[in-house]
Amino acid sequence: MSYTESVNISAALNQLIYLIKDKGYPNNLSVSELVKGIKPTTDENIALKGVLEGIIRSNPGFGNLEMVDTSWKTNAYGRGDKPGGMYAATFESPSGDVYVSYCGTTDGNWGYNAAAFGTESSQMQAWSLAYFNQTVARNFEGQGKGNLYVTGHSQGGNNAQYVTMFSEYSEYIDRCYSMNGPGFSEEVVEDAKALWGEAYYKRQIEKMYAYNGQNDYVNQQGEVQVIPMDRTTFIGTPNSKGVVDNHSMSVMLSEKGLNGKVDEGNVSISLRVIVAAINLLPQEARYKGAQAMMALIEDPLSFMFNAAFSVTSGEFAIIVAPILFEMFTNALGLVKSVIDELVNAIMEPIYNIYTWINNTFNAGLKYSKSNPYIQVDTYKLRSYAQRIQQVNRRLSQLDRGIENLYWQVGALDLFNIFAASLLTSGSPTLVQVSSYLNETADEFEIAETKALSYLGG
Repeated sequence: MSYTESVNISAALNQLIYLIKDKGYPNNLSVSELVKGIKPTTDENIALKGVLEGIIRSNPGFGNLEMVDTSWKTNAYGRGDKPGGMYAATFESPSGDVYVSYCGTTDGNWGYNAAAFGTESSQMQAWSLAYFNQTVARNFEGQGKGNLYVTGHSQGGNNAQYVTMFSEYSEYIDRCYSMNGPGFSEEVVEDAKALWGEAYYKRQIEKMYAYNGQNDYVNQQGEVQVIPMDRTTFIGTPNSKGVVDNHSMSVMLSEKGLNGKVDEGNVSISLRVIVAAINLLPQEARYKGAQAMMALIEDPLSFMFNAAFSVTSGEFAIIVAPILFEMFTNALGLVKSVIDELVNAIMEPIYNIYTWINNTFNAGLKYSKSNPYIQVDTYKLRSYAQRIQQVNRRLSQLDRGIENLYWQVGALDLFNIFAASLLTSGSPTLVQVSSYLNETADEFEIAETKALSYLGG
C-alpha cells in the first residue's frame, strides 16, 4: 500500500471514530459494515456518512478494513459512569496493515489539552499509551505481516504522536499521522529523549507527519512542535462554515479522502506567532491560562461559578487576555478578515469574561469599602515592573529574530514576515506599565516616609 493511500485511510478513520464510538458495534465488523450501520440524526452526519461512502467507493482498501479492538468496550482508559476517558479503535486490513486511530477531544476531556503548556504527561496521554501497548501485545506483536500506522485528530493527533515517542512497541510503528494535533511541553519532550535516548527519539520523530487544516487553530498550541514544518502539509477546507469549523476533521475530507494541499492560511500563521509570544510568559502563567481556557470551553457555567476555577480564570483573564487584546488591536498590518474572525471568535468572549469577573469578584473594591487604610507591597510593584520589562525585551528579541528572516525568504513570504514582525515588536504600552509601577512604588514610599516623620514628631 502506498503512503498516500494510508494517509487517506487514516483521515477517514479519524472521522469514522467520532460516529461509531459508544454505539454498540461489535468487533470484527468491516468498515463498510460500520458505515452502513450509521444512523445519522443530523444533516451534518447524513453528509458525513455520504463522504465516508464515497471514500469506500474510491478506495476499497478502506472499506475492507476490519475493526479488531476498541477502547470503549470496558471501563478501562478512564471510561466510567461520567463523561470522559480515552477513545481509540484498531483496524486491520486483509494484507495485515494495522491502523490505530485516536478520537479527538470529547465531553469531560478538555482539561487534558492544557498539558501542552504543563510540565508532565497528562492522564489522557497515559491512557493512550496503555491502550496502544495492550492492543499491540494482544493482537499483533511479532506478526510483522504489514505496516503499523498510528493516527488521530486534534487531541487524538497528540495521542498518536505521544505513543510514537513513548511506547515500548514504538519501533514497530511505520508512520504516525497527526491531523490538527497540538504539540507538547518542553518537559515531556525531554522525558521522551531520556526514556529511549536521543538517537531513538530522532528516529521516531522522522516517522511523524502532520496534516492540518489551512486555518486550524489547535495544531500550533504547545511549547514544542515535534513534527517539523517540512513534514507538515496544510489541507484545504473549502466547506468550513467559520472559525470554529476550521478545526473539524470533516471539513478536511471529500469523497476521495483528504482535500488537496494548500498554503498555510493567515489565521493559522497569526496564531503561530501569538503562541510564540505566549510561550515567553512564565511557565506557571502559561499553564494556568491554558487550564482556564479548557475549563471555559468544557463548561462555561462551571468556569464562572465553580470556586475551583475562580483563581485560574481570574489569572488567565488578567495575565493573558490583555496581552492578546493588545497584540490583535495593534496588528494593523494583518488582513482585515483575519482580524475580524479572530477578534470576534477569541478576544471578545475572553475580554467579556475578564470584565465580568473584575466587576463581580473585585476583592480590592470590597476591601477598600470595609477598611479605611491600605497596605502596599512596593517590593512586589517593582518586581512586577521588572517582569514586564523582561517580557518586553523577549518580544523585542523575537522581533529581531523575525526581521532577520527578511533576507532568507522569497517575495511571496515577505507579507507574512512583516505581519509577524508587527505582532512581536516591543510594546510601548508595556514600557508605560512598567514605568507606572515603579513610579507608584516611589510615591508610596515617599508617603510612608512623610507619615513616619509626622508620627515621630
